[in-house]
Amino acid sequence: MVEETEAKEHDQYTWLIQAAHRKSTRKQCYTTSTPYWWNENIDKKRKQCNKLRRNQTRAVRSQGENRQAANDAREAHKACKRDLVKTIRDTKWKCWKELRAELDTNIWGNTYSIVTKTFGMLTPYDLSIEKRRKVLGVLFPTSLEKLGLAATAKNVLSPSPALWLMN
Repeated sequence: MVEETEAKEHDQYTWLIQAAHRKSTRKQCYTTSTPYWWNENIDKKRKQCNKLRRNQTRAVRSQGENRQAANDAREAHKACKRDLVKTIRDTKWKCWKELRAELDTNIWGNTYSIVTKTFGMLTPYDLSIEKRRKVLGVLFPTSLEKLGLAATAKNVLSPSPALWLMN
């Protein structure tokens, strides 16, 4: 009898401690941004596909003698999934073409931000002054000989924009 009451008390205390822990700790809420190619049409088709998948699972569990309902549910889910994959593929291709067209007009637009997020290059590199000068010298050469234009223009009064960045 005493062991039963101790076991009950132990269970009650355990439950209370777990409840207090659940109340005191915050749930982590992860907010992820949607991909650049995501749209409402894809979202609707995805929800429909998930609904059909759940219906298929229920039909398989409760099929018993009626296998035809499970097969119909499976075929409906497969067709919806094929349509969803095709829609995503077409939308990705369309958005990729739009990004390429935007790159021609605005190099620092959405294309730049998508590429930097994809490749994880959001933080600038920590380079010394000498390395910066070397990189800028390669990207923005100051002499016309490096550009192959020494014969066409001999006198250049304005320095390269790279030199302005060094100050």
